[in-house]
Amino acid sequence: MQQAWFDTIRMMKQDGGYEDEWPGLAKQKLSNTLQKELDRSEKAHIVIIGHTGWVPPRGELNMHLTLDTNTRELVIQPVLTGTPKEREAQLAWFHLMYADRGLLQSVINFQLRGVIGALEGMASKSFRLGPLWGLAEQIGLPDALAMGGARVTVPYYKLEPKTFGMTQVMVDGKPHGEMVQAESLANLAFQGQLLNADKDLQAALGRTMTKNLFCGQMDDDLAKLACKSVAALSSQADTRAWLTLPHSIHLKRLSVEPGIHQITLRTPSVNGGTYHEVTQSLKVGEGDIKIFREHIIPTQNTAMMQQPASTQTAWLTER
Repeated sequence: MQQAWFDTIRMMKQDGGYEDEWPGLAKQKLSNTLQKELDRSEKAHIVIIGHTGWVPPRGELNMHLTLDTNTRELVIQPVLTGTPKEREAQLAWFHLMYADRGLLQSVINFQLRGVIGALEGMASKSFRLGPLWGLAEQIGLPDALAMGGARVTVPYYKLEPKTFGMTQVMVDGKPHGEMVQAESLANLAFQGQLLNADKDLQAALGRTMTKNLFCGQMDDDLAKLACKSVAALSSQADTRAWLTLPHSIHLKRLSVEPGIHQITLRTPSVNGGTYHEVTQSLKVGEGDIKIFREHIIPTQNTAMMQQPASTQTAWLTER
């Protein structure tokens, strides 16, 4: 906030006509250090923008849909796949977003299925059909889900820790502190997925039941089983994402003397070593504001991104 006030007051001072206003604003809004900077108009300024890391990809959470004819409920349970960490992330997402873990829901599950049912309900999600049971029988839903249930898939985000630390800034070999995080696109993507979790599940249930109702209309059991198998295999969550976006955006504002300066950005890795490092020469004149942008990605990825276009195309084509 002080930087914004500093820039505003600096422009008021340079443009003129605000001599009765800017000194009072400076004393009210700026620290002693920034007030002194106002008297050094010969300074040049460098704004460093760091696009750090990559936004994480979305994963696919598989669930098993069945119909409990005794309680007249649709029940979904997670089917965990992948590595141990992926299975943990899938279970955490299901528990946070979908599982019947509330007090009221636990009481209802206890009334319908007893103690065991109440405990099992914490690891599942149920939808009571109630007065819609007659319609469900009319359209053939019990028969459609009778042969082993159905597969439901929804997208989710893995709760992955950052692999990079805060970027250190050096000017002409002298440290100038760390960059400041301005925005986290990874958090925005994660929060957006949280908001859309219920809609994703409803859409997935609609697609799955439509497919299985179609299969349930077949007379031949073998054909019905083949149709349900194809429906299960073709069930996929929408995991599309803009994977070239950075994980987060960091900023740093520097006041330097006019001339040529060597700017070094050094980003450590959380497990030791260097995540990314770059040095660039910048020439700034008196009163100039120069912008230095850098995509801060792991060193091995940097080498690939700097290859000629023909080499990158060949690399993608081979895969």
